[in-house]
Amino acid sequence: ALERFGGVARRFDIRGHDGGATFVDDYAHLPSEIAAVVAAARDSGDGWDRVVAVFQPNRFNRIAEMWQDYADSFTQADVVVLTEIYPSGTTPIPGVTGQLIVDAVLDAHPTSRVVWLPRREDLVSFLAGEVGAGDVCISMGCGDIASLPDEVLARRRERRAP
Repeated sequence: ALERFGGVARRFDIRGHDGGATFVDDYAHLPSEIAAVVAAARDSGDGWDRVVAVFQPNRFNRIAEMWQDYADSFTQADVVVLTEIYPSGTTPIPGVTGQLIVDAVLDAHPTSRVVWLPRREDLVSFLAGEVGAGDVCISMGCGDIASLPDEVLARRRERRAP
């Protein structure tokens, strides 16, 4: 049975390598899960130079209640990239955006490098250029962020095409 076990889907799922960079996807979407994934990458022994943590918050009502709880989730990341909230069937709430988490992280850790990219196109372009040799880029969340590594890898290939 162990020989046939393929692992758990979306738990530190290595999705590809490109130019010495590793792209990982994980289902982590709660503060303690995110902190554990980032710490695992930092302490993995894989020798990554930088951990680039990309997080897509989930559900407007959850973020309205919990945004401050994310303040310390990314302390072991070198670069934190935050996206807009994935609604998961919830209704937008005025003033509740991913920017709340950006503010929480920067208020608690003002020297952190935090990038707010609410538009998917901007997110893919930024990561395609930012992630370099020796980096691990981890996309986290339970929305459509699961396809991000493939999108970034495709963009990097496009940029190299003649």
